[in-house]
Amino acid sequence: MTKESQLDAAAKALTPSFAGAERMMEMTQVAMARAIESPQRLIEANLEAGAEIFAFMSRRMQAQADFWQKLAKCHAAEDAICVQREFATGLTKDYTAEATLIAEKTAGLAQENFRKLTEQMEDVRAEALAATPVKVAQVA
Repeated sequence: MTKESQLDAAAKALTPSFAGAERMMEMTQVAMARAIESPQRLIEANLEAGAEIFAFMSRRMQAQADFWQKLAKCHAAEDAICVQREFATGLTKDYTAEATLIAEKTAGLAQENFRKLTEQMEDVRAEALAATPVKVAQVA
């Protein structure tokens, strides 16, 4: 075998096959589709958070209106103080509960995204390893 034919044989052994190139393209398309899923979920999470915040604001505004109605009915300072204390206690409980809810949802979303990302990376890694068999060319 001539040196030129040895080089040709080595080049052919190292050149990926067309089927291998197609497989790599498919893997790239799958990876791109998966990458789009995460931003979509973030958009959905932002919309859910916005809806939750406005619902909370609505409840707090109703509590504020109720507070002023109760306060208007007070005839003694002790009654007004009691209504104010009740309002402040409810306000503290509501804001604490809302902050906890938002923190839990945010942590859940972060865990979900991290889990999905880890799975995607493992899938791509496994597919890449399976699609690229190592060929060793013997050059005489």
